[in-house]
Amino acid sequence: MTLAELQTKFQAGILENDRAVLASIADSRKTDRATLFAVYYDAYRMRLAEFLSNDFPILRTCLGDEVFGRLVEDYILSAPSRQRKRALVRRAVTRFMHETAPWRANRGTIDLARFERALSDAFDAADAPLSSIDALGTFALKIGGA
Repeated sequence: MTLAELQTKFQAGILENDRAVLASIADSRKTDRATLFAVYYDAYRMRLAEFLSNDFPILRTCLGDEVFGRLVEDYILSAPSRQRKRALVRRAVTRFMHETAPWRANRGTIDLARFERALSDAFDAADAPLSSIDALGTFALKIGGA
């Protein structure tokens, strides 16, 4: 087996709970291969949960830790992340909530998640050139229904 094949098996084990990778892992003197692999399997989920907790702090507070944890686990199980960019994962989570029961039943929760995502996306965006006061004065404002 090549290194690339082993890496593919390992990733499938973590993202898709494919236990075939266990045949490629040796037991250690202290513990068995399932326990050794579980360290990576659990670490992936805990790291993703930590990342989502940091990016959706108000959503986590509103849902509570237990329900937020279920949301994270449901998301991971339904759509193993293939994204490396935080902004793409944030979008995927809000899309997941919009499309998946029971999460789609609570429009307010989805709107809150989208709002927090928009805030995070704004801070993650590349810096743009500063606008001058004169340029800002040229923007047309629509007030009311006009």
